[in-house]
Amino acid sequence: MRNKVTAALLAFFLGGFGIHRFYLGQTVWGIIYALLFWTGVPFVLSMLDALLLLIMPQEVFDAKYNRDTQVARRNQRKYQRKRRIDAVDIKKRHQVKKSTLSNRALTDRAKQKVKFKKYWEEGKKSFKKYQFQDAEEAYFQAMEIQPNNPDLLFDMACLFSIKEETERAYEYLELAVHQGFEPVEEIQKNPALAYLRIQDDFIDFAKAGFKRTRKNKKESSPELLEQLRQLDLLKQRGLLTELEFEDERKKLLH
Repeated sequence: MRNKVTAALLAFFLGGFGIHRFYLGQTVWGIIYALLFWTGVPFVLSMLDALLLLIMPQEVFDAKYNRDTQVARRNQRKYQRKRRIDAVDIKKRHQVKKSTLSNRALTDRAKQKVKFKKYWEEGKKSFKKYQFQDAEEAYFQAMEIQPNNPDLLFDMACLFSIKEETERAYEYLELAVHQGFEPVEEIQKNPALAYLRIQDDFIDFAKAGFKRTRKNKKESSPELLEQLRQLDLLKQRGLLTELEFEDERKKLLH
């Protein structure tokens, strides 16, 4: 941006050579002053230029000699303002989209929670009525929604203990503890687990932190338990017969 005082000083001291004209962007006039400096006329004119520049209002000076700079600044301000507006619009659209997605996700999660609770409660009611097959079906439906719910896994262990299916009771009890089943003392006093507690290896099972210690068999692991659980789900959906289920289960355990 050109300065009015600087232009006036250049005109006063070096105006005879047209320096102030070059400074103000008037190249043609600067060349004319430089070519005619020997006549003395440019020196007289530059004195007038210096006086005019000093008394010229700043607004007039800027409009005349800083027009390009003003336009550039104005364009820059417009561009920056547009960027700010665009940024706000994008942020608003993003917030709306995020909010919509979040609300949809929350709604789906709430529906799944209600569904899970419904199946779980049905399983518990059937269990109390000694309708163990119905309880098993309801529990497996609930497990499809929340496969790692420790309390549900504990109920599964109780169910298989009542049905005297020792291995499956052990598997679900171990998985329940692995997933964070907290009232561990419940394992020692829950009447549904009475059958499991009288097994010869239950003491070793409890001492090992409720983990199986099988001789000549694979070590129990979350991966193995997950595979066994998937087999249960396949059987429950009717994709495996009882015979196929037992064969596949034996392959995993041996």
